[in-house]
This record gives sequence, C-alpha cells and structure tokens, in this order.
Amino acid sequence: MEKAQENQDINTEEIVETKSDKNEIVTETIDSAKKIITETRTKNCFTPSDSILASVSNAEIMLTYITEHGIDIKKEYVETVINSKYLCEQNQWSPEVEVDMRIVYKELTKLIAPVTVDSLIASKPTPRRNPGKIAKFLGMENKQPLSQRSVTIYTFVAIFIMALLLIVQIYFYLGSTRLNRIQDCNQKIAEKEARMNELMLVKNSGASNSSIDLEYEQIINEIAEIDNEKSSNIKHLIPWVEFLKDLTNIHKEEKEIEEIESDEITSAEKSIREATDTIQEAQSYLIILGIYLLPLLYGLVGGFSFVLREITSEIRNLTFSRVTNTKYLLRIVLGLLAGLSIGLFWGDLEKTQQFGLASLSPMLLAFLAGYCVEYLFMFIEKFVLSFFKKHENNEEKKENK
Repeated sequence: MEKAQENQDINTEEIVETKSDKNEIVTETIDSAKKIITETRTKNCFTPSDSILASVSNAEIMLTYITEHGIDIKKEYVETVINSKYLCEQNQWSPEVEVDMRIVYKELTKLIAPVTVDSLIASKPTPRRNPGKIAKFLGMENKQPLSQRSVTIYTFVAIFIMALLLIVQIYFYLGSTRLNRIQDCNQKIAEKEARMNELMLVKNSGASNSSIDLEYEQIINEIAEIDNEKSSNIKHLIPWVEFLKDLTNIHKEEKEIEEIESDEITSAEKSIREATDTIQEAQSYLIILGIYLLPLLYGLVGGFSFVLREITSEIRNLTFSRVTNTKYLLRIVLGLLAGLSIGLFWGDLEKTQQFGLASLSPMLLAFLAGYCVEYLFMFIEKFVLSFFKKHENNEEKKENK
C-alpha cells in the first residue's frame, strides 16, 4: 500500500511539472507573438508631421463643437479622432490611421457646415507667447478671439469716422450757411437797386412826389442794413476760409503776393477785393467738401454699417474667420470708392433726371452706395454691357448696309 501511494505521488508530481512546462511554453509564445506584433507596428509607424498634428487638433475642435451643440455623430468617428490623438502623442502614426482620419475629417466638416474650422478657431481665445506679470495678475494670459478683436477694431474705427464726418458736416454747414446768406444779401441788394432805378426814372420824368421820396430813402436805409448784414457774414466767413488755408498751406503764398500788391491798392479797394476773394475761396472749398470729402466719408460710413451688421450675425452663427475679415476690409474700401464716385459723377446723375435722383442728396446716395456697393457695381456692369451691345449692333447694321 505504501509503495502504491509513493508511485501515485510521483505521477502527480510529473503531471504538475509537465503542466507548468506547457504553461511556460504558452507564455513564451504569447510574449514572442506580442513582440512580433509590436515590432511590425513600430516598423510601419512614424512620427506624425506638423500638418497631421494640425489636422488632428482641428478634428478635435470640430468634435467639441459637435458634442456641445448636440449634433448626431457616429461612434466610429469619435473613436477615430480620439485614437488618432493618442497615437500622435505616442508617435505611433501609420498610413492606415491617416486614411481613416482623413475620411472622418471630411465627414466632420460636412456635419458642422456652414461653420468651418477657421471660424471655430477665430472664435476661440489664443494663448499669449510671453505673457507679462501684469497680464498674469489680471488673468489675461490668453488673447481675445479674433472675432472679438475684429469687432472692437471695426467699432472704434467706425466711431472715429463718424466723429470725423460729423465735424466735417458741421463745418460744411457753417460755411454754406454763411455763403448762402451773402448770396441772399446780394440778391436783395440787386432787387432794391432795381427798384431805386425805377424810382429815379419816375423822378426824372417829372412825376416826383413825397411818397416816392420816402420810398427812395427807405430803400437806401434797407440797402445799408443789408450791406451791414453782408459784411458781418463775410467777417464770420473769413476765419472759416483761413482755417482751410492753414490746412492746405495756401495762406503763406497769398501773404507774399499781398505784400507785393499792398502799395498799389487803396484801403477801400483792398476791402472789396478781400471780400470777393473770401467768397470765391469759400465757394471753392465748399465744392471740394461737398463733392469729394463728404461723399467719400458717407460711403465709408455706409461700408462700415454693412460690415458691423453682417459681422454680428456671423459671430452669432460662428461663421466668422480670417477670410471673412479680409473680405470685410475690401468691402470697406469698395464703399469708400463708391461714395467718391457718387460725388464725382453727381452732376451727370442730377442732369439725367432718372430714377428720382434729383430729389436725393449726394450724401444720401453716397451712403447707400457704400452700404449696397454690390448693386452699384451690378448697375455699372449692366450699363457697360448694354453700351457695348448697342455699339456692336450699330456696327452690324453698317456692315449689312
């Protein structure tokens, strides 16, 4: 019995040893298989380039937007983006992963449309390169998003342009008011002098009486009052003109001419000459302000009004990007050119008497042109095409004859 028990124990020990040997062989084969798999993976893997890293980062931004806005997305897309992110961090990028990533990237761009990656980046704050101590203390380690910075710049520039426009408009109004009063005084004086001539003819004919003499004296007094009013308006108009002379550096040249001619002219002639020169210069400056500068500023304000209106909706819909920022800058320049063109061609537009343009002011048309510049250029293109078509038709008729 004891020998049988010993033989059984020996057999069990041999069985245990053989099992342990088999387990060791299995573990060794598994480890070797894992090594082979990792070796093959590392052979096919490479460090991702900067463009790949940027694509993965952009895909993560799009994925964040999709999840935050509750857009339906397949689970495979999410897994692909997350796996790509961790494979980039471990430098285990492969061509197969890149193919899957590119396909998923295209699908993500379709899901977020009309929003784009550029617009999402433009709406995110960016970290500063070297934030100072003050920035860190104030919690301003990140820059404002491009969209907010653009709105701030456009708003401040628009306010500055509107303030400049208001100053120029008030200055234009003051000069034009004084000049209109002077012209009214000249017209009244001409009417009074015509009436005086009629009374003189009546006196010379021998039909003079006291009523005619009283009316004659009354007209003389009225002419004196109108002349005083005219001279006061000219006095107020002189500093208006002098300021513009100082801006354009014309004042110095005129002083030299006056010093040469001062000895040859009497004081009365000099005052009359100064008054006429002031009126003529005021008229010239009013034409410059009314035809060139003010329409230009109104077109610029119209362009800024359009940009500020559009940019608010784009920021709300997260569609603002660097490309749209460039587009808005060009749009403002086109508004400026449109306003200037309205001022330059206002005389021709007013003569046409079409579309009710004569009843509108050039300032209003300049603002509308700056705001709706696309329609202005569409009208110009249609006009040019119709002109050339008429020219071609006339040539064809001549050839047929």
